[in-house]
Amino acid sequence: MNSKDYKAIQDVQLRYDGYIQCRRFDLIEKQLISAGDNVSYQHSDLPGKVEGKKALHNCFEQFGRRIDENGGFYRTDLSSQGVIRFSEDGQGAKGSWLTIGFRCVRDSEKGPSSYNYYRVYGYRETEFILESGEWKMKNISWKEISALGPVPYDNSEGTGWISLKDRRWELPPNEHTEPWKGGASDDCLH
Repeated sequence: MNSKDYKAIQDVQLRYDGYIQCRRFDLIEKQLISAGDNVSYQHSDLPGKVEGKKALHNCFEQFGRRIDENGGFYRTDLSSQGVIRFSEDGQGAKGSWLTIGFRCVRDSEKGPSSYNYYRVYGYRETEFILESGEWKMKNISWKEISALGPVPYDNSEGTGWISLKDRRWELPPNEHTEPWKGGASDDCLH
């Protein structure tokens, strides 16, 4: 383990968060997830662990639709320092981070422009594997610790939220493409 490996893993996590914010789950799958099928994903919103590439793909499609349905607003930021433990052979690692984020949930009872805003604190653990000289995510787990709110918000003038569709400027220049649009079933989130 050296500082270069630590930074590379931290960069993978930051890119993961950036791609989620831009709803580019396809880039997560293509660039950040292990090539093997033995990947898994756990999230506080899910009833259990999602295992395998196909199930993970379906799950990402579900999250993309849910973000769209709730006004396109979701953000998670890693704490500035994570704890990363490397395997003895240097081919694997496990990292832990506290996260601070925001989410917006549409309040359909009050009208189409009414939302509830939450400040969300969580804990992420990710297992990494070194593949062809690059660190890839193998198993991802996120658990919500607490959510402060709701804070009601009326977006009738459409000026309050920056839609994540418009956050593509955060991606590297060669990745300025439209957000991924999927169409999987809802079995992941129910």
